[in-house]
Amino acid sequence: MTDLSLYRPNVGVVLFNADGQVWYGRRHATPGPHNWQFPQGGVDEGEDLLAAALRELREETGVTSVEFLARTDDWILYDFPPEAMNNAKAWRGFVGQRQQWFRLRRAGRQHAGLECRHRHRNAAGPLHPHRAATCHGRCPGGETPRG
Repeated sequence: MTDLSLYRPNVGVVLFNADGQVWYGRRHATPGPHNWQFPQGGVDEGEDLLAAALRELREETGVTSVEFLARTDDWILYDFPPEAMNNAKAWRGFVGQRQQWFRLRRAGRQHAGLECRHRHRNAAGPLHPHRAATCHGRCPGGETPRG
């Protein structure tokens, strides 16, 4: 049996809009091509998992109005790759992460994209919203990306 205490608790969000499009972001200041991800992050001690998912979504995208659709039934575990073992999470004794994933849909009236948001708490850098593989310097809401 796996000792779950060795895995950092984490939540992830797959966010859909009314048209069924999925939001994913490019990590700021992270070289490509493997710099795309869904909003995700750690769960604070004693925090409800859905509350953590909603907090991470708000912190990383600014989205606050969503409809809950589904979540994974169990934890999904993965070990940190050897090259990541010198990061802060490994220093705290974690060997990997355990994740619960949430499927959410933006609620209310909305357009297909999200506005650019560049103020985030993530040490690794903010997520940058895109509807396609690249925005070529323009974001879906028409805003020019800022550092």
